[in-house]
Amino acid sequence: MSFHRIKSTSCLNITLAAVSVVAFICPITQTGAFAPVTSILPKLSQWCSLSLTTTTSFTFCASAKNDENGHHADPPIISSYQRNNPNNEDDKPISSFTNINNANDNQANKNELPQETDPACPVEDEDCLAFSSLYNTANPSFYNLPVDEHPDYQPPNPPYQTLLDPQDGTLCEVEDIDCQALVPSTYLHSDAYLSHSFQSRYDSIRKDKIVQNWKMAKCPTTFVSISKEDWVRRVDMETYPRVVCGSARGSVYVVDLEKGKVESMAEAVHNVQVPEAKGLEDSASGYDNDQIRRMRRRERGAKKAKQAMERLFGKLDGGGVVAISIHEDVVASSGREGGVKLWKIDQMGDGSSALKSIGSIPDLKHTIVTSLKFDSGGLLWASGYDGTVRAYDVSTSLTSSKLPPLPKPVFRTDFTDSVLDMKLCEDIGCGVCATVDGTAALFSLRDGQFFMGIKLFEVAARSVLIMKDNDNEEKEYSVVCGGVDGTLHRIGLNIGAISGTVNEENPFDVTETTETVIKPKHTGPVMCLASPSNGMFLSGGQDGALRVWDCYKDGTAISKENLQQRPCKCLYALTGYKLWLGSACTDFNRLVSDGGENSIIVRDFSVLEDNAET
Repeated sequence: MSFHRIKSTSCLNITLAAVSVVAFICPITQTGAFAPVTSILPKLSQWCSLSLTTTTSFTFCASAKNDENGHHADPPIISSYQRNNPNNEDDKPISSFTNINNANDNQANKNELPQETDPACPVEDEDCLAFSSLYNTANPSFYNLPVDEHPDYQPPNPPYQTLLDPQDGTLCEVEDIDCQALVPSTYLHSDAYLSHSFQSRYDSIRKDKIVQNWKMAKCPTTFVSISKEDWVRRVDMETYPRVVCGSARGSVYVVDLEKGKVESMAEAVHNVQVPEAKGLEDSASGYDNDQIRRMRRRERGAKKAKQAMERLFGKLDGGGVVAISIHEDVVASSGREGGVKLWKIDQMGDGSSALKSIGSIPDLKHTIVTSLKFDSGGLLWASGYDGTVRAYDVSTSLTSSKLPPLPKPVFRTDFTDSVLDMKLCEDIGCGVCATVDGTAALFSLRDGQFFMGIKLFEVAARSVLIMKDNDNEEKEYSVVCGGVDGTLHRIGLNIGAISGTVNEENPFDVTETTETVIKPKHTGPVMCLASPSNGMFLSGGQDGALRVWDCYKDGTAISKENLQQRPCKCLYALTGYKLWLGSACTDFNRLVSDGGENSIIVRDFSVLEDNAET
């Protein structure tokens, strides 16, 4: 039997074939894992010859033999030239590490690294790449060993070097048994692998501890003041410790939570309340038709803006900024006057920073923007009280001090009613909106189009979230939606096994008998939702409480109709927030929110000491 690596685009079939051959010829250890390849090489010569073609210019055959004392010796690496000329008839000195096909180029290019690895393997296929690197077992750099321990070693421009992780030099993940079975056992004892193993174990323990802190409410709390005369309204965080927040007086702040101080700010850039529009009956006569039309338009706009604030904040409207978001050094904010303003955080020569205006989006000038979200590609998604979601490319703002004209959005879609909240989930390629008619509506991030909604409330849906249900490789997600009556619903999503995205034809994993209500309900509108970890979410209400819920789906088989047999459980409630609590965000380690008058409230769940105060 012989196995040939063929240059082909059908990498998956090749990878499976490679694994199946190893599974056939490798003895199984007592733990159920493959034995290291170097321990079974003597048996390979009894069963088959293994031929691997790693590039178009390399062909190697690996065989095994015993040395003169009967002990196993590592197989020599034989070039295609040696195989065809076993007696070296050309009388040329041949190194076992020399690529004969490119002998004329080796001297000139000996310090160059190759531009690609095995063309038969996709870059992300660790098993395929590890299998193709077996012929390099004599290279000391593969084991992280000093070169001077191998006096005959000559660097061959090894293609496998591109397989190693540039951060820590590792080849196999600690839990990847298949990959470990395909690499020489010496690698598993190398410094790089052991360091990576210890770090992975530490990270796993730390993650488990933080999840436990979330479940047990172990979180020291700090208050970061922004002003003595202003109050926090809306917060957003992309990367700790920098957050942005709006204020009741219409200001925008950039805050360093670690240092506990304001980095930069733009004062009074949004209206505190909806501007009053003078009615025609109160106006003096003598206006021409154009003036009358403009006055009527302003009057209608003011009425609609007031209606939007009532829908968003009810009777506990704290005034000021409506929505805010940050991506790298760009900040977007919206207010009661309508539209979106964009800001750039500029670093000054003395180490300080300044928040500078880079323009606004004309297309949204007369729209009350209720929610703002940046995606990882720099698109700014804006939901409006006019029932639309639009996406704008503001990526040029990252390198420019002025926003170029934006004549129209990249995407635009319309919903059945006014949108009050919006969240994005790039992992499954969709976003979700909460609308005034009580619907949770899905839209595609690929083309920005609405494709299906589900009506959950007889009142307005106020907040919404897409949550990953567990840590399994199989994608399982659900939508969580909160209403102005304090009720919460959770609905599973159908994710395509191959595409990994939402099934747009049938996105909701529910039937007419599925119970979706989560109990107990809040006593006020559910103002915000966030998910710190898979299977866990938090809800903030105008009852002054942030509740933490555990909905972790452990993979137990259960029918769609009996989803209620695995209900979400309220673990506890964080209290003491003011009734105008309006936003919360988390990076898993910390929970950052408003609801603290003139301070941003930070709860740190990453403290690993057992005596951490709550």
